[in-house]
Amino acid sequence: MTNFILLFFSFITIQSSEFKISGTYRIIYDKNYSESNCSMKFENSKFTQKNNSGSLYKGTFSITDLSRQKVLLITSTKVLHSKAETDEINFVENGNIAFEITKSKSDTLIFRKFYTNQLEKTIAKGIFVKTQ
Repeated sequence: MTNFILLFFSFITIQSSEFKISGTYRIIYDKNYSESNCSMKFENSKFTQKNNSGSLYKGTFSITDLSRQKVLLITSTKVLHSKAETDEINFVENGNIAFEITKSKSDTLIFRKFYTNQLEKTIAKGIFVKTQ
């Protein structure tokens, strides 16, 4: 029985999502959060994020289905250029940044942003708006 349960959970974790994201998106955060709007470009399994402050992040991402309506996008990020010395420290202590995205057929996606080591704590909420 234990082997069946382990096999079942292994199947769930390696199951890829039908949801795809590609192109350039403007990230607009809800006004209740202190995050600055930025842009992200998704191509294959890689992304580049440029903040208004001039910080540049590159990394890879993976997408996993959470339900029929939601997917989980997990990033693996490297800080290439940052104005803040604490950026890299936050990634190490808090885990990777993840986005819980509500699926949509439109060019606007609603999300909740959090760290993978702090699932219950929401960093920010907002929308991805496709620009290209």
